[in-house]
Amino acid sequence: ADFVLAAPPINISVRSGEWSQWQLSDGKRNEIYDRSEAWAVSELLNRAEKKLVVLTSHNWLFSTGQERRLREQLIGDSQCQIESVTTLPAGVLSSTNVQTAITTFNLVQSKNKIRMTTLVTEDRSASLDDLLIANRNNILFNEGESKQSRDFSVEEILEAESVLLPQRLLRKTTLSSANYIS
Repeated sequence: ADFVLAAPPINISVRSGEWSQWQLSDGKRNEIYDRSEAWAVSELLNRAEKKLVVLTSHNWLFSTGQERRLREQLIGDSQCQIESVTTLPAGVLSSTNVQTAITTFNLVQSKNKIRMTTLVTEDRSASLDDLLIANRNNILFNEGESKQSRDFSVEEILEAESVLLPQRLLRKTTLSSANYIS
């Protein structure tokens, strides 16, 4: 498919044989993942030809093990195809308090930067609609920089141990600039 928009199951083990019917066998990716987020990202990248947008828990953005190996593979590839990562506040999905993230992959045009945006705030009264409206240029057009959104180079992300969690990267940037003495 040219475009894939997906919201795979969150925090599920995919070891059972039921999932094998969905696995591609063309060998584009060598690693086999058994946790739903890593498995879904890897498998869906095999199916999309132009763009993949996936809604997952934010765990795969910073977890160690197979998730980290997947991130290193995706980022370390000379053709980094991750376009943006946007984290959403807990409770956005009905009936759950899981923090989620929207990750966009551009499979046509690779860049040496990834837009990191967090909509997670300490202000619990802000609605998701308000957060989206306030950050629409950062999210939709990858424009501008703020405390909640900016581009990070692939090198910066690799230096941060391949963590793709915007809050962690943005906080590190804020702390670095606060400690800067001219």
